[in-house]
Amino acid sequence: MIQKLNDKEYRKVWGRFDKEFKFKPSMTKFPSFEVPSPFITYDISHVDLIDVEMSDEDYEKIVLDIINTAKKNENVYLLDWQHECFKSNQLELKDFSLFLFPDGDYTFIVNENFTWGYLGHPWEETITVFGDLLTEILKCKPYIFTKILRQG
Repeated sequence: MIQKLNDKEYRKVWGRFDKEFKFKPSMTKFPSFEVPSPFITYDISHVDLIDVEMSDEDYEKIVLDIINTAKKNENVYLLDWQHECFKSNQLELKDFSLFLFPDGDYTFIVNENFTWGYLGHPWEETITVFGDLLTEILKCKPYIFTKILRQG
């Protein structure tokens, strides 16, 4: 079940995110955050982020990889910078429609320990995948993840 973060949770999660990832939002200085290795940052500038043309199969692959990476009863945060944010410990396909691609704001999906995640940067037009989730994404190879910008 997906739950909206209350004000206290919102501040706590974003404060921790800012600190752990050294998050510095910017429209011109990239990257705006630091992630632990292993990670890959994919260039998605070839994707129309307003009207993402992705097959249902690719969408489902990415979402199922996220769901399968989450441990049973592990909270996963669905963060939309400067907007409502959510958490869930029982993710479903329908929970992701607003979070897979940055739509003018940063969108982040991270587990409660911040050991894996999927981070969307709207101005750099990238998706960064790190931790255990990276292994799953590399297995399914969605077509949108073909251009590697950086890795570590």
